[in-house]
Amino acid sequence: MGVVFLAEQMSLKRNVALKVLDSRLTSSYERLERFRREAEIAAKLRHPNIIAVYGIGESKGYPYFAMEYSRGYPPRSS
Repeated sequence: MGVVFLAEQMSLKRNVALKVLDSRLTSSYERLERFRREAEIAAKLRHPNIIAVYGIGESKGYPYFAMEYSRGYPPRSS
């Protein structure tokens, strides 16, 4: 439903994962609502294995939400 980018939250100088709704879906009210609900529900979840949602918004007509950045797999070696 969206594309995820590595981005910098400049105000706090940290990396975030930025999920942006696919441009082909922005004209559908139902898709916009589904995307918004996904962000709202994810933002309420608290668990060590779930990425935190920092905020939602829109820029130049593209809805997005910013999430905690996780490097993913393979894990970093110590």
